[in-house]
Amino acid sequence: ERGKIYDRNGILLASSVKTYSLGANPEEIQDSNCRYTISLMLEKILSIPKSKINKGLLTNKKFVWIKRNISPREHQKIINLGKIGLRTSIENKRIYSQSEVTSHVVGYTNIDGKGLSGLEGAYNEVLGERGTGVQTTIDVRLQHVLQKEIYRTVDEFKAKAASGLIMDVKTGEILAGLSWPDFDPNHISGASDKEKFNTLTLGVYELGSIFKIFSTAALLEEGSSLNRTFDARAALEHGRYKIHDYHAEKRILTVPEVFIHSSNIGSALMGEGIGAEKLQAYYEDLGLFSAMDFDVLELGTPLRPRPWREINTLTATYGHGIAVSPLHLAAAVATVMGDGTYVAPHLLKEHGRDNMRRRVFSEDTVYKMRRLMRLNSVAG
Repeated sequence: ERGKIYDRNGILLASSVKTYSLGANPEEIQDSNCRYTISLMLEKILSIPKSKINKGLLTNKKFVWIKRNISPREHQKIINLGKIGLRTSIENKRIYSQSEVTSHVVGYTNIDGKGLSGLEGAYNEVLGERGTGVQTTIDVRLQHVLQKEIYRTVDEFKAKAASGLIMDVKTGEILAGLSWPDFDPNHISGASDKEKFNTLTLGVYELGSIFKIFSTAALLEEGSSLNRTFDARAALEHGRYKIHDYHAEKRILTVPEVFIHSSNIGSALMGEGIGAEKLQAYYEDLGLFSAMDFDVLELGTPLRPRPWREINTLTATYGHGIAVSPLHLAAAVATVMGDGTYVAPHLLKEHGRDNMRRRVFSEDTVYKMRRLMRLNSVAG
């Protein structure tokens, strides 16, 4: 039996139940009248068109499936028919108790019990071949709260897609993770490709000014003072390119002012001060340039400028020209808001691999960035 999947508190997320499936041996049902009678009876019991059933019985095969995972009531009615050539067998059907709430995290299996996405796909050998259960870092209570908030936000902004997560910055544990549109893995045949697409881990997006968190942290890590100033009185010209501010202050700005006013000009000048090699090195250490080693199959690879030109050093400070997944973003922000150490996100309590901890920023830089984030929330 395939292993069960639990949340961090032992709440069941995926399990298998015994069900019956119906097949037939067409060689034993050669008489046309018999085929028609069987097809007509099964149509009434299974709600399948008799033409489809009859077509399967006309093949030269020794066995064909008529319907997988039939109900106990359907099974008993078929037994009562007593018709030669029909075969019922016991199979395992996967049940997802949280339905859409954990659809992209847990994933789903095909009708034969092979994991195709999410944890089901990534740990198919453990769950399927070994029959070993796994415990996730997910807290179903937080998962429901996050789902409610995502639904509310999607409705408010008429969004086409959304994702969200709650992550422990100290351990890298994902406490909740959602992608929308979502689907019911109990009825996977009715899910569209758009619904099955994991926007949290697979989709990569140009996320813009939130990258100013990373470029500002890099500047401070390189020894810059918060009192350092940048001339944002006019657009910044670089060759044939012009960098503008959307909410221009048109004055000289300090580091905190560049941050809270989200100045593209000031951030680009920061990039000049940091330099191309160092800025790329920080982004690399933050995991923003490579695919993640994570617990699902659906993983997006970041997009970055190749070759990296001088203008890219300026625009990358405010997130233009780089596309990453929301999971990449969360891990990088957690580094800046945690203790300056990058901690790889994970979904299993016992994930069985190196947690990939590495120091990116000093505690002094992290302290200053927390102050800036606080300032941005009250004055930005």
